[in-house]
Amino acid sequence: MTIGVRFTLTAGDVDFYTDEIQAIPVRYRKDIKLLESQVGAPYMYYAGDSFREIRITFLEVRSDVKAKINQIINEDDEMTVYYDYAYDGAGTSTTVIYSPNGKTHVLRYHFGELAVAKHTLNFLEV
Repeated sequence: MTIGVRFTLTAGDVDFYTDEIQAIPVRYRKDIKLLESQVGAPYMYYAGDSFREIRITFLEVRSDVKAKINQIINEDDEMTVYYDYAYDGAGTSTTVIYSPNGKTHVLRYHFGELAVAKHTLNFLEV
């Protein structure tokens, strides 16, 4: 099996294999203010600094995936994530902190049987 994403925590590395990861969008976020105009189009401006957000969707395809996710959630410190580990090895990394906002948990059923549980977690670049 190929490691898809690696997290380096204070207690050691937590590895997720490529079949345990569904998506890893990396996007830049910034607060947006929208001002309405009485005579024309609304005016949109950005407030504050932009930051990178990494949103990873994990698939609970094996019994130990949930325990690995809990390790990441319970980490109260900054962690290093190698979000492109399957392609770049230890080259592409960033320091992040777990953000509980936007955490989702979805259960997928196939013919009435639980097929796979999906967990989506947000990480903010520090």
